[in-house]
Amino acid sequence: MDADKSVAAIFTRVYDVRVVAKTFPPPPSGVNGGSALVGGTFIHGSIATFNAYPNTTAGYRFKHWRQTTRPIPASPVTSPTRADRVLGNANPLRLEITEDQTVTAYFVKQYNLDLESEGSGTAGCTVKDTLLACAEVHDHGTEITLTATPDSDAHEFSHWTVSTGGGSGVGGAAETEYTTNPLTITLGADTTVTAVFTAKATPTPTPTPTPTPTPTPTPEPEPTPTPQCTLSVVVNPSVASSGSASATGDCGSSLTVSAPQAASGYEFTGWSTPCSGKGSCSVTVGTSTGSPQTTTVTANYARQQCTLTVSAGTGGTATIGATATSWTGDCGTRLSGTSAPRATANSSYYFTGWTSSPSSWTTGCSGTDACTPTVGSATGTAGTYRLTAGFARRVAPPPPPTVPPPPPTPVTRTLTTSVSPSGGGLVSASTSAATGQTADFLGGFRRWTFNNGDTVYLRARPNQGYVFNQWAGNASGTSATTTVVMNANKSVTAIFALAPTPTRTPTPTPLPTTYTLTVLAGTGGTACCGGTFASGKIVWVTARATAGYCFWRWAQTGIRGTTDYYCPASSRIGVRMNANWELTAEFKWHVRAAGHPERRPYPRPHQLPW
Repeated sequence: MDADKSVAAIFTRVYDVRVVAKTFPPPPSGVNGGSALVGGTFIHGSIATFNAYPNTTAGYRFKHWRQTTRPIPASPVTSPTRADRVLGNANPLRLEITEDQTVTAYFVKQYNLDLESEGSGTAGCTVKDTLLACAEVHDHGTEITLTATPDSDAHEFSHWTVSTGGGSGVGGAAETEYTTNPLTITLGADTTVTAVFTAKATPTPTPTPTPTPTPTPTPEPEPTPTPQCTLSVVVNPSVASSGSASATGDCGSSLTVSAPQAASGYEFTGWSTPCSGKGSCSVTVGTSTGSPQTTTVTANYARQQCTLTVSAGTGGTATIGATATSWTGDCGTRLSGTSAPRATANSSYYFTGWTSSPSSWTTGCSGTDACTPTVGSATGTAGTYRLTAGFARRVAPPPPPTVPPPPPTPVTRTLTTSVSPSGGGLVSASTSAATGQTADFLGGFRRWTFNNGDTVYLRARPNQGYVFNQWAGNASGTSATTTVVMNANKSVTAIFALAPTPTRTPTPTPLPTTYTLTVLAGTGGTACCGGTFASGKIVWVTARATAGYCFWRWAQTGIRGTTDYYCPASSRIGVRMNANWELTAEFKWHVRAAGHPERRPYPRPHQLPW
């Protein structure tokens, strides 16, 4: 406080909004007519979006929203009044929140109406007290007026057969006959109506009387035709529909038009004055004594609205932009930059990646890369999409008292072997005199790793057309087998010479057709995959370290394979199947591996030389 200061606390009014669903008529037990989302607490003046989801599989449709407000009473002893109003049938519903309220989504059961005729005649129907023709599906409680018309004077209407499939049709019976024409029924179940016609009885012929001549009447003047007017629909915006609609009739009469079919990605939102709502538009055009004219009405459309919500698993938070957890806007919008979803891990956790739903959403996010989703499709329908951020706890190093000390790093020596000429033969190296195994070095040389002081047994095997000549480097002699003591890094070259042309070709000793590969794993990891394989096949085996360990080396009857000193999490090598093998993957505990689960993988696969 280095001066006089003033501080103001600013409060914002919040309101409770309940979202409920009601079904008419009440559905049977175990059936849900629909659901609505989502209520909660909202700041004064905020725009809330509510979605209604009818159970179309059970035959229900969304009808409309109803708002019941609960204003704050004038005094503590005054009970608040409630106000109800229908909010229309827009879905989703976007509503400005200025008071406590309940928003109710109403769903209504729909029934099938099947109209048939039997005999020579036709059956028609309209919705009662309207000029609208009935359809195949109607809401519960709709009153339908049925009219039967014979095809000719030789036939007559007999009766109606109304079958409600066991429902609550006229009279409440499963099948009932009626002779009233026209007939009004109220739909309370799936209904089939059949109009039955019969032939009239042939009357007894009577004598034809002699016609009396009548004077020729004076023709009356033809009536003046009524002028014709047109009611035409203008689409706003023009790209929202490729269709058109108009109606032509007598001037001074009421003409009715319907909104053209919306284009992909758009929906019809209502008429501009003089019409309103989403039904048909009826306008009286011109006067009966006036001239023909055309009147236009505007059908308004809007882009389909899609919603994206984000959530986070244990260990972090997820937002859209800086703070939002949901977004609603035009379908097909790509969220990027400051509007992109973000995932933030808590202390001791790290982000593992995004999961998108529904599974059919192909433009969502996955993995740990930057998330810039496209919400829905610009030519699709409205929908709700979800992103879930996953997190995992970082693996802490085991407590010191229970962690065994790391094994001492042995002193190793490198033996480099090569052949001359390239392709003249093969060389094997082993710490066992009895099991020298052959390795094809492909490039003519190989580096082996052995413990300091190991005695290594070398064996040279010439390829066809060559004979072994001598050893060079840190080994000497002309015997195909020799030894070197690994008290320092050493290099040995096996020199081969072209074999003399034989006087006859000896019969080669057949080699086994299959060999067995056994793959084992030491403490700290897993290894796979062994089995029985054809001779000469190169089989790839893999070792993977568990948390807190690194891959150390491959061991095979005393032979040490490639060793990595930067703590890899895995190793993959190829083994040529020219003998039975037993490989053991060895692992070592490593502090860096325990503290950093993001260890670098092995840079590339290796092929072991045996």
